[in-house]
Amino acid sequence: MSNTEEGIRDILYTVEVFCKNFKLELAPTKCTVLSKTKSEDLPIFQLNGQELLTLDSREAMTYLGSPISGWKTGRMEGTRKRLERIQTEIEEVMRSKLSLNQKIIAIKRYIYPELDFTLMASDVSLKELSKKDIMVRGLIDKDLNSGNLPVPFFYTDNKDGGLGIPNLRERKLMMEISTLIKLVNSPIRKTADFFRMAIEDEATYRRVVKDPSGMFEEWKTEEGVIQQDRQAGTNGIATRANMACNKLEIQVRLTRDGCTIRDRARRTEMEESAIIELKGKQSITRLKRILRQRWRSNLCEMPLHGHSFRILKDSSVSNNFLRSTDPRNDNLIRFCIMARCNQLATPEILAKRTHDPEMGHCKICKERGVECLGSLMHILNGCRSTFQWFTWRHNQIEEVIVKELRRKFRNISIGRSVTLGFTNVELSDANKRLKPDLSAVTGNKLLIIEINCPYGASEDRNANDNREHEDKLHIKYKEKREKYKDLVKELKDKLDMRIIFIGVVVSSLGVIAEETMLDLIKLFGKREAKSIGKKLSYNALLGSAVVYYKKPPICFGDPRKCDLCEQNNNPSTSQQNAQRDKGSQQNQVIEATDQTPVVQTRVQDEDRYTDTIQIVQSESHPNTNTDAQEQNHVNGDPKGEEQVGTKETRKIKRKVKRTGNKAQLKAARAASKYTARCKKIKAREQERDLRRKAEEGERKYLEYLREAAEGGDKDTSEECPVEVDWVYEGDAEEAVEMLERDSEQETSMSEVEDTETSEEPGMGLEEAPDESSGETHLRPSEE
Repeated sequence: MSNTEEGIRDILYTVEVFCKNFKLELAPTKCTVLSKTKSEDLPIFQLNGQELLTLDSREAMTYLGSPISGWKTGRMEGTRKRLERIQTEIEEVMRSKLSLNQKIIAIKRYIYPELDFTLMASDVSLKELSKKDIMVRGLIDKDLNSGNLPVPFFYTDNKDGGLGIPNLRERKLMMEISTLIKLVNSPIRKTADFFRMAIEDEATYRRVVKDPSGMFEEWKTEEGVIQQDRQAGTNGIATRANMACNKLEIQVRLTRDGCTIRDRARRTEMEESAIIELKGKQSITRLKRILRQRWRSNLCEMPLHGHSFRILKDSSVSNNFLRSTDPRNDNLIRFCIMARCNQLATPEILAKRTHDPEMGHCKICKERGVECLGSLMHILNGCRSTFQWFTWRHNQIEEVIVKELRRKFRNISIGRSVTLGFTNVELSDANKRLKPDLSAVTGNKLLIIEINCPYGASEDRNANDNREHEDKLHIKYKEKREKYKDLVKELKDKLDMRIIFIGVVVSSLGVIAEETMLDLIKLFGKREAKSIGKKLSYNALLGSAVVYYKKPPICFGDPRKCDLCEQNNNPSTSQQNAQRDKGSQQNQVIEATDQTPVVQTRVQDEDRYTDTIQIVQSESHPNTNTDAQEQNHVNGDPKGEEQVGTKETRKIKRKVKRTGNKAQLKAARAASKYTARCKKIKAREQERDLRRKAEEGERKYLEYLREAAEGGDKDTSEECPVEVDWVYEGDAEEAVEMLERDSEQETSMSEVEDTETSEEPGMGLEEAPDESSGETHLRPSEE
C-alpha cells in the first residue's frame, strides 16, 4: 500500500528481489491492484515482466469467494452476485427428483455453508438476506402444496420438531457478534488485548453516552443510532457488533477472561439472577441456544398451529423422520408436517377459513346425533366411526415391540391381551381381570407392556394462566402405571421373578414420551432403544396417515396391507354377496340351456383378492378344447392374465374418473405389477422342476444303457427304470457315448437358460441324429 505510483513500483521490485533470493515463484495473473485516483486513466504496474490487472477502488475483486473493495457499494455488489448464484442452486435442488427431506438437508448442509465466509467478512444487505429467506420458504410451501406454513416452523431446530433451516438475516447478525467474541477471547493474549483496546478507543473517539441497559458494553443506542457527543467514528468491528446486539436484543458484556450474554427479548427471573461468565466457545453455544429457544417459543405460542409442538422438545428420536438422509415418501412427509402444524383440511380449519361455524362439526358424528368439533384430534383419536382404524394403528405399534422382543430374547413366550393366570398365582379380583397388551416371560423376567397412542398435544392445568401446560403423554403414562401398580406389587410379593412394567406411549403424530424412552433403555440398552423409538414414531405416523386419508399404506411408500382400506375401497359386503348370488344363478341357467364349458378363473395373490371372473366360451367356437383351456389356466396363461388385468384396470380407471381418487389407481397398478412378477417367478420355477425331472430320467436311462453295455447282449426294451419313447437298436457302447454327449449339451444349455432367465425349453431326446448320415439313431417304440 502506498500513496504514489512510484511507491507501489518500489514495493513490487522489493518483492521480486526477495522471491528471487529465496527461490520463490509468483503468480502475476492472480494479482490485482486497486487504485484510487482522480483521473480516469488507471496506472499500469508490472511484476516479473507481466502486466498486473488494475481496478478502480469503487470496483470489487474476489478473494477466497469474498469481494474486496475500497467502497461499501462495491463490496455489496459483489456479494449480491454471489447471493444470486446461491438462489439458482437452491432452485435447482428444489426442482430435482430428491425427496423433500433430502432437498432440505442438501440446502442446509451444502449450500448455506458456502455463504458463511461471505456473511462474516463482507458487507451484505440485510434486506437481500430477508428476501432470500422468503424465497426459500415459498419454494418449500410450493413443494408441499401447503399454503403458508408458520414462519417459526422453518427455523425451529430439528430436535424441536421444525425444519431447522438457518435464517440468513439472523445468521449474519450472529456472526458479527461471534467474530468479535472470538477475537476478544483469543488464546493469544496480544491479539485479545489489541481488540479490547480497539473497542475502548472507538468509544473514546466517539464520546459514546453510557447506559447500563445498553446492549453492547453500555453503549446507548436509540432506533439503531449510537448516542454520542462527537459526530465521528468508523465502521469497525465494534460498531457492527453493537448494531447486531441491538437488532437481536442480546446483551453482551466483556470481562477480563470472557463475557456474559443475556437474552433481553425474553427476560426470566432465572436469567436475571444467574449471570455466568462464559469463555469463547461457550459464548457461541449460548448465542445459538438463545436463538433456538426463541423460535421454539414463538412456534409454541401459536394456539392453533403450534399446540402440538409443546411436547416436542429436544427429541431427536421423534423427529428422525425429517432429519434422516434416507429418501422418504413425500406423501407421508407432507402429512407429518401438515398434521403437526394443524393445517390439514379438517372441518375445524375449513370453518375458520370460511367463517362458517356450522362447517366445524364432524359430519359422521352429527348424523348419529352427536355434535363434535371436527378437529384433527377428533379425527385421529376420537371419532367413533374410525375405532377399527385406531385398532389397526395400535396393532402396528404392538408388532414393532413383539419383533424387537423376539430378536432380543430368543427363548421368550409372549401373550397378547391375556390375563396373567398362566403364572398360577392367586390374584385379587381387581388384578385378575387385567389384560395388558403384551405379557412376556423370558428367563427370570416377567414383562408387562401396555401400549397407548393418544393425540400429541398439551392440556391447560391452570385456567387463569394459559402458559402452564401439562404434557398429555406424561398424563397417559402416569395413568397406565397407576393402573398396573397394584398388579406389579402383588406379583413381586408372590413370584420369585423380576417384574418389569413398560409403558409404551406414542402420540398419533409420532412423538415418544420421555418415560417410554427411559423404560426402553433399561430393557434394550441406549442404542437399541433409539432404534426402536424411531420405528415406533414411524409406525404411529403411518397409522395416522392411513386413518386420516383412509388409503392403504402403499400410498405412503409402505408395502404392508390394511384390510380396512380394501373394504373401504370395495363395495359393501351385502352388495358383494348379492352379486355373487346373481352370478351363480346365471351359471345354473347357462349350464341348463347350453353345455358350452365354463372356466372360472380366480385371481388371488398375497396382497389383493378379486371376485371370481367367469369366461364363457362363445357359440361361434363349439369345438373349443376345454382341457387345453384348463391346462393353460393351471400353467398361468399370460394372455388370459393380461385380459383379466386389463378389465380390472379399466374398472379402476372408470372409478377414478368418477371419484377423482388417483391413489387407488396407483395402488392397483403397483399390486398388479407385484402379482405379475410373482406369477412369472412361479412359472419359471415350475419349468425348472420339469427340466430337472427330465434330466433325472435321462440320467437313469443312461445308467441303464451303461449296465446293458457292460453286461453284454441284453434286451433294452425290458427292465428300464423309466418310461421312454425311444428304444435303442444297435451297439450299446456307441449309444452310451452318444447319450453322454447329448446330456452334456443339454446341461450346458440349461445353465445358459438359467443365467439368462429364458423361458425356452431345453433340447430333449427328440432331436435324434439324421438317418441319412449313417450314424446310430433312436426310433419310436412300437406299442
